[in-house]
Amino acid sequence: MYGIGTEVSPSSGRLQTVIRSRNAIVAVFPHPNDGPTELAGATSRTGINFHVKTDGNDDLDGLSWDTAKVTIGYGSTNKGAMNSVVAGRGDQIHARPGDYVEAEINADKADVTIIGHGANGAVGITPAAGISAMKITANDVVLRNLRVGGNITADYGLSIGDFTSTVLGVRVYGCLLRNGSSTTKPAVLIHGAGDLYLVGNDIAWAGIGIEYKGNIDGYPSQIFQIGNLFHNLLVQHLAQRVVGPSDNGKVVNLNHIGNIHDTLEDGSEPTGVWIELDHAETSGIVRGNSFATATNAIAKFVISGNVHWVANETEAGVSSARPA
Repeated sequence: MYGIGTEVSPSSGRLQTVIRSRNAIVAVFPHPNDGPTELAGATSRTGINFHVKTDGNDDLDGLSWDTAKVTIGYGSTNKGAMNSVVAGRGDQIHARPGDYVEAEINADKADVTIIGHGANGAVGITPAAGISAMKITANDVVLRNLRVGGNITADYGLSIGDFTSTVLGVRVYGCLLRNGSSTTKPAVLIHGAGDLYLVGNDIAWAGIGIEYKGNIDGYPSQIFQIGNLFHNLLVQHLAQRVVGPSDNGKVVNLNHIGNIHDTLEDGSEPTGVWIELDHAETSGIVRGNSFATATNAIAKFVISGNVHWVANETEAGVSSARPA
């Protein structure tokens, strides 16, 4: 015999519909804010939403805004949202507006999406001084509408990959990517990653906008940078990392398309070149970008022969000619 009734949710206190058989729960249909439908006997739920807010509690389950956690990453007690998500399931972490002052977040679960609610950048990942904000070390992670910023002496704001993790399929959409007041280090470090899309982001307030760096497996490849805004970058907008005597900043199949490159607030240009893409075997296309500078002089754009410069704009107009 099956019976249907309403019971109080143990997590939120709201009423929810429950089906029982001989007092055993067969199915639970919670309030939409309390989490997904649960069916007894199912081996795994798909795509669970976890919730985070600045006044949450990591001892709660995070399945609703009423039971939201307070930590996007793992947290000091390993009870944060990143600990709750399951790799490969399509889980999402939803964060309410506010600044989340955490240790560096390691997004190390594949197929997880982290979404900031509210206005663009209203959800800030803002660590203490000297700490980088986030690194992604798993495949197919998606970031949406976040403000990710390292603090002062941090090595980066966001690192996609690291020395031993070559990640594929990462997508970063509509984020504000920063590195505090660093005068030399990047907002974004692409560390050996591949099949990467950076789309519609605001990349600013750092020494460098995007820096490319190889790792134990090789070099960045198939990088798609589309429709981003670069500004207030002290040294360079795109740079290639050299560590010690080895040159490991090569990037292959870079597509840098439809981006806007502005100056600093006072109108000054970066102290180095705007774009550095001249390391051996670097290849790609730079097309349809706009630069707040007089001409495409070679002193401002350093690119290798395998990087194609196609109809980019400076104050002098649109030029398909290579920097000279």
